[in-house]
Amino acid sequence: MRGAEYVGPARTAMGYWVVPHEAGYPALVRGSGGDGFVQGEVYRVQPAHLCELDEFEECPSLYRREPIELDDGSEVEAYLKGPV
Repeated sequence: MRGAEYVGPARTAMGYWVVPHEAGYPALVRGSGGDGFVQGEVYRVQPAHLCELDEFEECPSLYRREPIELDDGSEVEAYLKGPV
């Protein structure tokens, strides 16, 4: 996240959870079975940086970048793995 502006800690609204990805790192998912919250961080990024992140996250083939709701009612974009 070099070059991104750290906004602060955040927590998703209910309905999200983290699962292990096949490659061994955590993946955020949403849908049935998500009965908790996920702690994380929010960063503000510039459009050029967002393109680099999309490439790194293999978006949209491996992950999808889409809006998610936080527990305070605000909305941010996050990378989600497909439904499990």
